[in-house]
Amino acid sequence: MNFLYPQNIFIVLAVLFIVLFNKKKTFTHLDFFKSKKFFTIPILDILILFSLGLMLMYPTKEITKKVSNISNFSWHKNKKKHYIILILDVSCSMKEINAFEKEKTYAKSIINSHPNDYIMLVVFEKDYKIVQYFTNNTKLLKSKIDSLKINMVTDIGGSMLRDTVAGIINAFSQLNPRIYVISDGSDNDSSSVTKTQIANLAKKVNISYQGYGDDENNFYYYKIFIPKHIKRQKPTYKNITTTTEIKYKVFDKRFAFITICLLLIKILRIKFENFSAFF
Repeated sequence: MNFLYPQNIFIVLAVLFIVLFNKKKTFTHLDFFKSKKFFTIPILDILILFSLGLMLMYPTKEITKKVSNISNFSWHKNKKKHYIILILDVSCSMKEINAFEKEKTYAKSIINSHPNDYIMLVVFEKDYKIVQYFTNNTKLLKSKIDSLKINMVTDIGGSMLRDTVAGIINAFSQLNPRIYVISDGSDNDSSSVTKTQIANLAKKVNISYQGYGDDENNFYYYKIFIPKHIKRQKPTYKNITTTTEIKYKVFDKRFAFITICLLLIKILRIKFENFSAFF
């Protein structure tokens, strides 16, 4: 329990001092016949003052409540949006066979042929990176392609074509995207995903391959990355419930109740004393 105005305790102490040490002494002819004590402590008055003082200090208690909010979530609400993912090879070998500039030109041609679609750019070498998330800004997409550099992901070199494609499929397959993979075959691919595993994943999506050079992997990827018509799913919606814990402070009414009870006792006591004095 906390107090909002703890300084008010000094008011209570001052009143208590007055009650205890500044009592009025009245004498009547009846006082001579009463046995009086030298000093009496008004217990009830002290309790009333103490409880009232705690009220003046404004006691508070903390209340915790959990508020649940149900929101509607969907992967994409606009069925008219078409999504395209361009996966570009930026490994050293692309520069060696003069395929790097051809790759950029091919990627731009895809952008030009899909002016209203939402396109994402992904590059890979020893690791992969999303260069540009989904946008239909063709000017921005082309400028991103012009800025591509060899080994721009890790500056190490090497290749991870299968891991890159698998990661993109697993992350974005619910959007039913058209995926374009552009590479020279990546003969030094150090992916953890095997060729059999990537072939099984490719069956679930609309994916195509553009290869440069005579690496034997090109022929394999041409075989498994075959464009296919996949019926677009309707937007899937589901309700997600989020629970938030809210803490706030309110006035503690216990001392108000105690004070009222003590005052009622005080009133009843005065009434009964007057009644007994009358008889």
